[in-house]
Amino acid sequence: MLLAARGISLRLHKGLVGNRWIGIFTGLTLLGIALAILGAIYRIPFAVDSLPPHPLGFAIALMLTGGLASFILGVWRRSNAAVVVNVLTILAAIAIGLTGASSGALDGEISARQIAQSPASANASVYMLSRSFQYAVNFYQHREVLEWNPQSSEPGRVFAQPARIRELRMLGLKCPEFPEHSALVICEDTGLVDRLPRGGKPQ
Repeated sequence: MLLAARGISLRLHKGLVGNRWIGIFTGLTLLGIALAILGAIYRIPFAVDSLPPHPLGFAIALMLTGGLASFILGVWRRSNAAVVVNVLTILAAIAIGLTGASSGALDGEISARQIAQSPASANASVYMLSRSFQYAVNFYQHREVLEWNPQSSEPGRVFAQPARIRELRMLGLKCPEFPEHSALVICEDTGLVDRLPRGGKPQ
């Protein structure tokens, strides 16, 4: 970002007045970025029911407005002003778009932080986590969290990814009913005795 700012500063000192294509190109680039985000909005794993999450929608609108303004300034041969508008728009869009509900919604869907930061437990364990989530749980629990053992007789909590819920329920653990919009879930292990049916095997 600093190198880009330095390059823009040097170009402004040299003078861009009269070079309409710089303003037009930068405006079209910004419009293209905003439209690309809109086109991919449903593929971004936001943990919300309505898209885009606030204030990302405002950031996209800001980029569309800034891109259009830059394009018009380029047509008017006001390239210096067009470049300034572009830089300020991008900086503002980044600051606005990745804060508030947007940040929390994205964090809840792809990060283990919100779940793994729950109070540390000596009897916490994990079940077939991907390597990145295993590292995250270890980090937020401040220790190496071991793999859950179905033969464990002690009750405790098990960190798992939502895709493993059905499997864990079959093994007798109590997992959330609606784990949507969460990278990790916590299932409750009530202990081997409570998990064993009359046949003596895990459910």
